[in-house]
Amino acid sequence: MLTEDAPKTLLNLAETARHAGLSSRQIRLWEERYGLTDFTSAELKPHTYTLRHAERLRAFKLCIEAGYRIGMLVELDADNLRAMTQDVILRNAVLPGIELLRVGKFTDFTLWLAERRGHQGSAEFIFATVSPLMSLVGVLWAEGRLSVADEHFVSMQIKKLLLNCLDAYDTPCSSAPLLIATTPEGEAHELGALCAAVLARQAGWNVLYLGPGLSVAEIAHAAGRHGARCVCLSSIFLAYRAFEKILGELQAAVPTGADIVIGGPVSQPFIAPERIILLQDLRDFSAYLSRRVA
Repeated sequence: MLTEDAPKTLLNLAETARHAGLSSRQIRLWEERYGLTDFTSAELKPHTYTLRHAERLRAFKLCIEAGYRIGMLVELDADNLRAMTQDVILRNAVLPGIELLRVGKFTDFTLWLAERRGHQGSAEFIFATVSPLMSLVGVLWAEGRLSVADEHFVSMQIKKLLLNCLDAYDTPCSSAPLLIATTPEGEAHELGALCAAVLARQAGWNVLYLGPGLSVAEIAHAAGRHGARCVCLSSIFLAYRAFEKILGELQAAVPTGADIVIGGPVSQPFIAPERIILLQDLRDFSAYLSRRVA
């Protein structure tokens, strides 16, 4: 998508429709029904558009094909529409893998996933393959279109590749900060923590990845013993009250020299207590790593 207009590039309705992959009739209908007030300007003749308009319309088409409603899309500003469009593009890119799962071609899926890893760096693999793939698998599982066995299979294939990513980096110097990554006791879904571990290693941190389901006492012991600068936990399915209790216990038990970073959907309803950093997604975590290591 364009972020700025090319000032002298103007398109008529037919040209705009071709650029957006829409019919002229569809564009007129949307203008009449939803206003599209950002398309009007005293400087433009009726049914004259800029490249920004055409790109916005093309983004609408892409998102509608992914299941979003036009009535919601027209309310989005440029940044939010751009983010949604990027998510759709990433999801579309993993649809071939989803189709292999759906028809039970597990060997072909494994080869497809390994090929994507071979063409992508660790961070790109996490953001462009693992994240959209697991998001779609979760949706299809909830809809009953993939089984629990399918989800476990995908998770295990991704886990193997991420562990290989973690081992592929040279060990940082001993003075580099140390990050401990795990999940709280009762949380078996570890891919978020494992992704965080890989991103931390890539950013130059020493990493101690401890797998899933560790008690607060064991997390605190490991943090103190190894002098961790960050304790990173991911959680998806823990109940609200159980998670709230764990946050309080972590704050009391983990040595004060360590940040406590929590990621995953379950963290979002909480207001973070002092020392506890709640992050919405892994890109926020990458930004945190860069700031903290400086």
